[in-house]
Amino acid sequence: HTCTMQSTSSMYDLFRSADAEAIAAWWTRQACEKLLQKREPAMGKSLRKTVQDSVVGALAAYRRFCADGGGKPSMVLPQALRLLPLYVLGLLKRPSIHRCGKDARAVEDLLYLRSAGVEGTVRALVSSLYDVTLLQDPYGVLSVNGRCVLPKREELDMQCLQGDGMYVLDTGREVLLLVQPDCPPERMRERYGVASARDLFHAKLQGLSDSHRSAITRLRNICHSLCEGTSSGILRIIHRPCTSEGDALHSLVQGNTSFGDSYASFMGKLHYFVKSCLM
Repeated sequence: HTCTMQSTSSMYDLFRSADAEAIAAWWTRQACEKLLQKREPAMGKSLRKTVQDSVVGALAAYRRFCADGGGKPSMVLPQALRLLPLYVLGLLKRPSIHRCGKDARAVEDLLYLRSAGVEGTVRALVSSLYDVTLLQDPYGVLSVNGRCVLPKREELDMQCLQGDGMYVLDTGREVLLLVQPDCPPERMRERYGVASARDLFHAKLQGLSDSHRSAITRLRNICHSLCEGTSSGILRIIHRPCTSEGDALHSLVQGNTSFGDSYASFMGKLHYFVKSCLM
């Protein structure tokens, strides 16, 4: 077979045609392959440094050859790669990368990331968080083509979780319903007419008020729509705080976690390293 591919000697064209999702997926797959072959802490640390150096090198090259920054002190990102630092942060803070495949859950996650493809990898690295505490039109309503209207995505930071709220977290592999500590059965009855989060998906709607029936239907539509796009199709309910919430909350990569700094701090470090490369 004959394959025709474009080539260029222009750095502008190179960065304009770059695919941040494909780059992140490729780096992730390489990291998983190496960790599955050699499950040692030193390997995990080395891989994290290699990935960070790679993104610093790419951004430094863009700054050197394509953008002078106009004297601006802030980071200058190519349009096509504006989300690459966020994807990289998701990889660097991945629990399975830090555990170096030492336990069954970590190995399972590495195997999944190695074969997830571009879309699956990106969804796993950067989860989607939705506030479903009080759903209003048009969120949760099915459109004419059967697609569910999703709420706007929230920032992936644990500080954004309100004490009495409920949130849906799409990790790419599964969907989690996070029930906050200050959401007792009384609050659940007030909002949905049921006593527990489990009843939201198992209770019959007959006998409920119109407002409660509408609220439950909207929530079910959102969770069902998101589950269809995951690799497992599983919905888990997590009542915070609990022992099983750890890995779920590590998906909130824009905030501080035990596996790394916040997105703002990470961008500050990248900016420092890029400036160092240009000196």
